[in-house]
Amino acid sequence: GTGTQTAGTTQTITITAKDAQGNTVTAYTGAKSLTFSGANSSSSPVSSPKVGSTDFGTATSVTFSNGVATASMSLYKVESASISVTDGSLTASGGGELAVGVSV
Repeated sequence: GTGTQTAGTTQTITITAKDAQGNTVTAYTGAKSLTFSGANSSSSPVSSPKVGSTDFGTATSVTFSNGVATASMSLYKVESASISVTDGSLTASGGGELAVGVSV
């Protein structure tokens, strides 16, 4: 995704499964249950950050092909967010997070 986003809008993000050496893991294929974190809900009106129609903090199904997937992400609170994702055993780390400045 991009490093900036207007609150209340959606952007397409690309998620790439990589090994410890930074290579794309092409065998990571099919529907995976991912949980996103790192952004906060807005307070007025109360709106939770989402991937697709699923709130951050709740597992959502994302389909990978050759280690790569895309999804739509909606952010609502004006903040600097560091978006992270996990499948329960693998977590974004070492610069794998997406830094997003959310503005009005």
